[in-house]
Amino acid sequence: MKELIFDKITAHVVSGGYPHYVDYDTHFAALPDLDSLKIMDMLMDLEDSFDCNIPINVVADIKTLGELVDVVYNRLQDSDAIMV
Repeated sequence: MKELIFDKITAHVVSGGYPHYVDYDTHFAALPDLDSLKIMDMLMDLEDSFDCNIPINVVADIKTLGELVDVVYNRLQDSDAIMV
């Protein structure tokens, strides 16, 4: 499931114009074309795709793609949500 979440995030990163290789340790700050609006679009897409809620206060602490994967994954585990 984590790989599926990562793939969804990566689709947004690549569409944001960042052509280089990214992995779980890639920091959002290292993705200059991924501005705050694109990040919010990505978060809303993740919430819709995985039927979960990502609290905004948690988002402020997320620094890497892997941390975002973990947050979404843990939210799914907590809610027993199913991907749509």
